[in-house]
Amino acid sequence: MSSYAFDLSNHQHLAMRRILAEIYSKFWSAIRHGDFSLANRYAGMTSALLRVCLLVLNDIDLYEICSQLSDVLHEQLGYHQHRQAA
Repeated sequence: MSSYAFDLSNHQHLAMRRILAEIYSKFWSAIRHGDFSLANRYAGMTSALLRVCLLVLNDIDLYEICSQLSDVLHEQLGYHQHRQAA
């Protein structure tokens, strides 16, 4: 598996890092409060950012980072929804 990292000298990477950190924080806040609809919206935002990284910014490293976060948020959302239903 390849390792991808933010290029802290690239302003687009810094901006995306800030956006992803905010989404991540708000996602977990929604999970803690049991608001799975809101958590789903935040997970969806990461999916939308995948397209931005690839089509607008044309940055494969950012795409991979967003993809990994998107996968984690969607998996965690599914896990917590399943856990609450049980």
